[in-house]
Amino acid sequence: MIGLYFQWMYPFILLISIIFIVLASWYKFNYCKPIVYYFSLTSCLEYRTLNGHYKLVLWILRILFLMLLAMIMAKPQLIDIKSHIEVEGIDIMLVMDLSGSMQCFDDLQDRRTRIEVEKKEAITFIDKRENDPIGIVIFANDALSRCPLTLDKKLLKNIVQDLNIGVINSDGTLLSVGIAMAANRLKHSKATTKIMIVLTDGAPSKHDIDWKEAVEIAKKFGIKIYTIGIGNEEGGYLTMQPWGLVPCGVQLNKSLLQSIAQETGGRFFEAKKPSDMKIIYQTIDTLEKTSYQTDLFTQRYDIYIPFLLMALLLIGIELYLVSTIWFGL
Repeated sequence: MIGLYFQWMYPFILLISIIFIVLASWYKFNYCKPIVYYFSLTSCLEYRTLNGHYKLVLWILRILFLMLLAMIMAKPQLIDIKSHIEVEGIDIMLVMDLSGSMQCFDDLQDRRTRIEVEKKEAITFIDKRENDPIGIVIFANDALSRCPLTLDKKLLKNIVQDLNIGVINSDGTLLSVGIAMAANRLKHSKATTKIMIVLTDGAPSKHDIDWKEAVEIAKKFGIKIYTIGIGNEEGGYLTMQPWGLVPCGVQLNKSLLQSIAQETGGRFFEAKKPSDMKIIYQTIDTLEKTSYQTDLFTQRYDIYIPFLLMALLLIGIELYLVSTIWFGL
């Protein structure tokens, strides 16, 4: 057993169960009165009279059984401390554009909208960064921190999947505000490397803050920004009834996104069509790797069997007692 230590995988379940058992026991002893039977021929039942110790024994057996069930639900484990390993990871904020122009598409052969491509590739990226804390900021005419840094990849993917145009006011593009908000989420990060992936398809709105101010905030906290421009300088297409395809009318500000990336030591990528987005995320995934020590173990041993056997033994003892020694009591 050298090199192993014990833990409960779900200790909160054990705690809640113990509290429930204690409260139920207190209620039973204070408010539940024993059933009293009255017989006219009590002398005929004298041979059945015993003291009440058997009730206490049965009650203890049942309490122990419930405690063992609680322990099984809490999933007892042995952890091999020798399996402590180094993993690669960084702190990442995804800054995602939800402005109205994200309803456009850029490839007549692949008419998925920009937001559909944005969501799909973001989910793929989240899956790949298994050990990286990731957060999400969305922006359009407003900016909103949708999720702080977390390792809960299922939660992140659900949030991304639920993003749609109209979640926030879509009539605008507050790019710099979104960058500043994401930087604020990363400022307390203790990770050696902090990056921001900013994805947008248009130029900032007139009432956005100066992009240089947002970049200075990011640089202050040591954040590297990767910018992804969706579409091209001519704009994309929008399907409108009854006219069919119409020009999207939103032009990509490549020079601005290049400046933001260069100022922070990042890179600018241009996604002119949906297939480009996948390559871009793969490139960022390759570029950003850093090693650090974390509490990750490869060897975990579930040991619920002994607890289950003890629970079954207690059930057997109780059944034996009530079926033989204390039968009919």
